Parts: sequence; C-alpha cells; structure tokens
Amino acid sequence: MRSSGFLEHFGPLTAEAFVGIAAIEHDVQLQGRAYAPKCVAEFWLNVGESAWSSLDATWTSARETYAGRLRSGYRLFNNVSVGVEARVDGNELDKEARGDMFVRYAWHGGEVSVAGGIGGRFFSRTQTTCTTSTRRFAS
Repeated sequence: MRSSGFLEHFGPLTAEAFVGIAAIEHDVQLQGRAYAPKCVAEFWLNVGESAWSSLDATWTSARETYAGRLRSGYRLFNNVSVGVEARVDGNELDKEARGDMFVRYAWHGGEVSVAGGIGGRFFSRTQTTCTTSTRRFAS
C-alpha cells in the first residue's frame, strides 16, 4: 500500500520512492505476522533508443526484510525486452543472491517478466532458478 510517494523525471532518468506498511507472515521458525514501515526506491534509466537499466531497492524492519535488483535490458520490439539481472533478497532468517537472464513484456498498465539463472544462499548452496513476476503500474 502506497501511503506517501515521490515520482520525478530527470531527463532519461526516472526516480520513484515511496513509504508504506509491510505485513509479513512466516510459517517456519518465526511464527506470526509482523507489521512495520516499508521504504522503496526505484530508478529507471533509458540509455539511447533501445537500451535501459533499472535499480530497485526495498527495506522494512518487519523481520529485517530487504531486496535489491539491478537490471540491464535491450528492447527487441517496442514492448519486449531481454537482458540480465542481479538480485539479493534477505531477512533475519536467510540471505540469497542470484543472477538471471530475463524476458520482459511491458504495456501502459504494467509488465510481466520471466527470469532464469543461478542463485542460492550466501556462502553455501547454489541452484538454478526460474521466476515469473507481474507488476501493475498506477494510473
């Protein structure tokens, strides 16, 4: 839930930040739901007509949860991009990192992407990964 936000364009760079409330529930090791403020920052940089990079970061004190993702993509068609991404996710129980290749389809109201690569817990196991994600843009 976005309760307070900021969106600004600086030439080819778009910056967005907002603060809301996080509700996180764990079924293993940490029982119950935790509520806390959540901070999010997102940056998008258009590099010429076809290339772009993005950086997303989020943090909440609920279970000390954080995530970060850096992407670089190339538009094959107007709405279809391919590229690489690196991401970290963690909380007070676990920390993971991964490197992926992705395909992204975007339209005026949102995006859907599929990514696959390698990842795992810091300093221990590594495995192959595959994720799908969707995002709806505010109108």
